[in-house]
Amino acid sequence: MKLTLWIIIIIAILSGGATAVHAQEKRKVHIIEEWQCFDRVKYKEWEISQSFGTQKEKGPVLVRLKRLRLINFEYGEIEVSGSTVDASFIIEGINRRWDFGTSGDGFKFAFVIQPNKSAAYYDFTAKKRVSPSQLFTCEQR
Repeated sequence: MKLTLWIIIIIAILSGGATAVHAQEKRKVHIIEEWQCFDRVKYKEWEISQSFGTQKEKGPVLVRLKRLRLINFEYGEIEVSGSTVDASFIIEGINRRWDFGTSGDGFKFAFVIQPNKSAAYYDFTAKKRVSPSQLFTCEQR
């Protein structure tokens, strides 16, 4: 009788442990897509140099963007100059868009990547409708 009780206790502990591990696995953040973005002019110069067989630099990665999933929730992450911030992520039409820097009126900034790898950074702190303040070329990793 005591042996049966111990077996039941051991099974309960092991199954509870398996459930905890399974629950932890569900909470893992998964990277859906990742981008690295370069200065548009330097990137274009690099593309041209490749067609002539020269080894010009693309320039440094200026912005890194991620689309992440935690269980059924998707969000974004932006890294600039070693600092990382969380962002809202949406696919808007055919563009990918990260919005970040919340204020009372919504988001202060946006980063938008088009299907042709062109990207634009928008700063809405001065006014609601703005032109891009910086242009990039991005590569999906």
